Amino acid sequence: MQDNKQKCGIYKWVNKINGKSYVGSSVSLSSRLSNYFSQTYLTKRVAIGNSKIYNALLSNGYVNFRLEILEYCAKSETIKKEQFYIDLLKPEYNILTKAGSSLGYKHSEETRVKYKLRVLSEEALANLRKAKLGAVLSPLARANQLLASSHVITIENVESKDRIEYSSIRAAARKLRVNHATLLNYVDKDKLFKAKYIIKRKSIK
Repeated sequence: MQDNKQKCGIYKWVNKINGKSYVGSSVSLSSRLSNYFSQTYLTKRVAIGNSKIYNALLSNGYVNFRLEILEYCAKSETIKKEQFYIDLLKPEYNILTKAGSSLGYKHSEETRVKYKLRVLSEEALANLRKAKLGAVLSPLARANQLLASSHVITIENVESKDRIEYSSIRAAARKLRVNHATLLNYVDKDKLFKAKYIIKRKSIK
């Protein structure tokens, strides 16, 4: 990825199993390609729109694909260069055959409705239920949940038995003069903050 840092250009994915390919361009190749190598990113994008290349990468795995940089170019030439290679190579995974035509693209109302009404598998539903209970939330997801949801933070001093409620994790952090990110590590856990505070969360219904 470092080789492509701060570079614009055209890239191609080639499926080593069936020879099918995809051509794309970016004014920030390192950033664009890093998205491709994130299964989380690909999964999210597949969930909201039909992408042949994302589906293929997830289905066949990176080991069965080859990534090529076709050409580095000036930022102003990326779309023109991409169109040249699309016309030349006729890549099977490109849904849109006009380079840059996806800029500003919005999903149709039908697609949005299908996404909202999509039927999830039992496994997916189980994972969602667990996530709501906080059983499988990643540290980042848990932090976002605490910051976004309406809740009361209770801080109890185990020495004096004093208990104070705050309207948010940020408010509690300001009172204790610490960063809220630090305080998040102690919420609803069996460990004391500064060796004397128990921190609990209560959702507001």
